[in-house]
Amino acid sequence: MIFSIAVLAIVFAVLRRIVNSPFGLLCKAIKDDSLRARMIGARIYPRLIIMYGISGVVAGIGGAITAINTGVVGLDSVSFERSAEALVMLVVGGAGNLWGALFGSVIFQLFEHYVSAANPFHWMTMLGALLVAIVLFAPQGLTAVAVHMARRAAPVVWRRP
Repeated sequence: MIFSIAVLAIVFAVLRRIVNSPFGLLCKAIKDDSLRARMIGARIYPRLIIMYGISGVVAGIGGAITAINTGVVGLDSVSFERSAEALVMLVVGGAGNLWGALFGSVIFQLFEHYVSAANPFHWMTMLGALLVAIVLFAPQGLTAVAVHMARRAAPVVWRRP
C-alpha cells in the first residue's frame, strides 16, 4: 500500500511537471483548438503520438501496481466495467486537470466501498444517480465545486491580481 502511494505521488509529480511545461501548454492548446495550434506553427501529429505514449506509460504503471497488489492479472481487468469506472471517476472529479482525476478516483473508491457495504444490491443505481446529479449540477466535477467554495470562503487568499 505504501509503495502504491509512493508511486502515485511520483507519477503525479511527473505529470504535473509535464502539464506545466511548454509541451503541456501546447497539448492544452491542441485540445482546445487544434486548427489554431496548427496555424501558429505547432506540429500536431507528433505531439499526439507523445501524448498517447505518456498515457500508455501511466496506464502500464497503473496495471503493474494493480498486478502487484492483487497478485493476479485476469481478463476482468480489461473489461468494459473497468473502463466505465475510470470514466465515472473522471466525471466525478472533473476532467481537464490532474487534481480532478485524483479526487474523482478517491471519491469513487470511497463511495463504492461504503455504499456497496450498506446496500450491495443497489449501489450501482445510487452511483448512477450521483453521476446524473454531478452532470446536471456540477458539470466541471466536484473538484471545481470545492475550489469555488474555497474561493468564496476565503476571498482574500484566492484574490486574482
